[in-house]
Amino acid sequence: MVDDGREPTQGYSGLSPSIAGQEMGHVYGLQHSRQFGSDTDYTDNWDVMSTGGPLMGDHPVFTDLDVRGNHIFRLGPGLNAANMSQVGWLDTSRVWEPTAVGFEDTLTDVVALRPLHARDLTGHLAAKVGEFFVEFRVPERWDTGIGQPVVLIHELSLGHSYLHPALQHGGVFVSGDPTDPLGALTRIEVTDIDTATKTATLLVRVASERHRVEGPAEGLIGRGSDGGGLIIIGGQIHPVPPWSPLMTVLHNLVTVTAAPSGSAVQLEALQAIQAVAHTHIARLQ
Repeated sequence: MVDDGREPTQGYSGLSPSIAGQEMGHVYGLQHSRQFGSDTDYTDNWDVMSTGGPLMGDHPVFTDLDVRGNHIFRLGPGLNAANMSQVGWLDTSRVWEPTAVGFEDTLTDVVALRPLHARDLTGHLAAKVGEFFVEFRVPERWDTGIGQPVVLIHELSLGHSYLHPALQHGGVFVSGDPTDPLGALTRIEVTDIDTATKTATLLVRVASERHRVEGPAEGLIGRGSDGGGLIIIGGQIHPVPPWSPLMTVLHNLVTVTAAPSGSAVQLEALQAIQAVAHTHIARLQ
């Protein structure tokens, strides 16, 4: 055992990978992570930007102990998907996203996730459902101290990632009112966690807002919730029917023309238009 005066009351050193990892995150612009509904920092136990929590692991090589028998060098947990996205470290080619959901559409899909930091495995490493980042974490590598496999859901606000309640097998996350048949809804259910194959299976349901709002259309193309809109082509005014998927196309066309050429925003808008087109081509066929 050693007692070198390094954070003896906390049982770990300021040179621990956990501490160094968080400080490096700050250098890249990341903030402390939080629990959803709270402005208190250091409250996401599954994220290195809340380091110092109970889910750090013991370093497998540097095994020095303090006078109390606590490991001095701690590591983990890993960085969550929302924070990874902020600094461009989340591989978008391995992130599942639902196809575009029109004003009258509902999507239900089965999604298989591999552990967020297991880039050596094939498959999706995360899911992005609206504003929610969904990830699967297992107790290995930097996550060796988390105990049980878990599915986590985060969202971003003003540079902070916010953690929703962690989900085990059978857990359900709901955003929206499931008793409202016309309201917007996101529902994510963990239907299976297979530790042998390191796979979490999710059932994802996304429904668009379908409440009609009385009143005339506003502006050139109106608003998606006010019953339609108008578009002028060659000097002729053409109505866009209420709740038409064309409203999605028109809004994204505006984004394409307003965004800088070649920008990520422009690319996302074009992809949204493409998704709507593919959906309706399939229906026509």
